[in-house]
Amino acid sequence: MNSVKWVLDIGQNVITIFVADISHAEVWILQRYYVYIARAELSNNEGPFNVFLKHQVCSLVQECDLTVFAGKRCGLQLMSESWLQLKERTHRLPSCHGTPEGRWVVPCMTCNNRSSCFWRNSTWLPYDCIHRVLPRLQLRYCWAERKVFIIGDSTIRGVMYYMLEMLNGTLAHWHKSHTSLSYSDLGQHMSFTFAYYPQFWLSENQQPVFERVLYTLLRKFVD
Repeated sequence: MNSVKWVLDIGQNVITIFVADISHAEVWILQRYYVYIARAELSNNEGPFNVFLKHQVCSLVQECDLTVFAGKRCGLQLMSESWLQLKERTHRLPSCHGTPEGRWVVPCMTCNNRSSCFWRNSTWLPYDCIHRVLPRLQLRYCWAERKVFIIGDSTIRGVMYYMLEMLNGTLAHWHKSHTSLSYSDLGQHMSFTFAYYPQFWLSENQQPVFERVLYTLLRKFVD
């Protein structure tokens, strides 16, 4: 029996299983089963974070079971300042330009136990600058008359929805698509288009390479 892979997103997932008879000229659907799987967020059972209680601030560059950068430390690493001290220091940093290196920072009861962390408060911080949150009107001015193409997994799709929410002030709807999405009704001639990658539920010889996904996306949505 061949194995089948499914993508499980955060929240409710529905898997449909068909029982079919393929001995006829046309496939007969004999039965249909639905499997519901709820995947909880990492912060699902997390309580509120109190900056005045004893805690540690931890940095995270990469996970130890999924290393990307050779020679860099993995897992949660203890920092030498409190969450308030970190916020005060980073607020004085200059604005970032380009794509500077950084790391995730998160407050925890202890860096030795990731389940003690307050992941809702985690944030991405470059080492020597800060990405400032722009007002909505300024964001819309920056993105006006632009076509934005985004390729990635469910995390990157979530980043796109966050950008749409920042631009519109609300998020009217969202979809757990594992193919492509396009939003062109944003005003000011701006549009966002998303393609899911990598398609790891396919066998290795069937997975499209990144360049192919990008080419298909551009060909489909560029006027």
